[in-house]
Amino acid sequence: MHLARPLAQLIGVVMLAALAGCAAAGPTSDAAGTGTVHDAASRAPRTPERDARAHSTPVAASASLGLVTEPAAGDEPFVTMIDGARANVRMTMYELTDRRIESALAADAQRAVSVEVLLSDGYYGSGSDTNIAAYDFLADHGVRGRWSPAYFALTHQKTLTVDGRESAIMSLNLTSTADTRDFAIIDSRPA
Repeated sequence: MHLARPLAQLIGVVMLAALAGCAAAGPTSDAAGTGTVHDAASRAPRTPERDARAHSTPVAASASLGLVTEPAAGDEPFVTMIDGARANVRMTMYELTDRRIESALAADAQRAVSVEVLLSDGYYGSGSDTNIAAYDFLADHGVRGRWSPAYFALTHQKTLTVDGRESAIMSLNLTSTADTRDFAIIDSRPA
């Protein structure tokens, strides 16, 4: 267990280093840490109108990476992704206790979006009370849920993919009490 924190810190450093290398081409958060996503090329805040213009250009020109900075952004970027799903949502999560996220996943399942969630089941499958309420809620609302395989020490992955077109790769858990400094990369380049 002593390796969990250093490993998480290492992953965070690697993510930040990767973003630093992409800064000239991809969006970044503002310096104040408000969670606002900016396009690094212009430093202008991204807006729905601006994003719509970007998506009307050829695929290569509209491909982008976004950075979400927590705790300022909250769960809104992820709820928005889930709400925008047309065909499917795939999530792997270490800790899921955010009721807005759970409700958004359930709402997608109710409108015939295929929703599949893989939740961590504790150390080598020993069980974890953290995700039981989410697992039960999702199962009761038509979401296909599974526990992570017991042959992994931990399933510490935190990803959300919508329609195979947009993914959030996160250092954060989707918990309602999250107040830690974390990041998510939003990748809208399916390739």
